[in-house]
Amino acid sequence: MGEDENALQTMGETFPGYQHEAGDRAFVVAQHFNDFLQEHPFIRERPDLAALADRAGDTLAELYQAIWKAKD
Repeated sequence: MGEDENALQTMGETFPGYQHEAGDRAFVVAQHFNDFLQEHPFIRERPDLAALADRAGDTLAELYQAIWKAKD
C-alpha cells in the first residue's frame, strides 16, 4: 500500500462525509438483512433462529443509531 492509500484509511476523523457514508451503509445492510434473512419463512418458522435474527437486526439498528450519534 502506498502512502496515499494509508492517508485515506486514517482520514475518517477529519472527513465528515465518512459518517454519512457509514450511516448509509449501515442502513443498507440492516434493510437487506431484514428483507432477505430476518423475515425469511425458514427463519420465522423456527423460534431459535428467529430470536437470533431478531437480536442481529436489533444490533444492526443500534449500530445505525450509534453512527449518527457519534461525535468528532
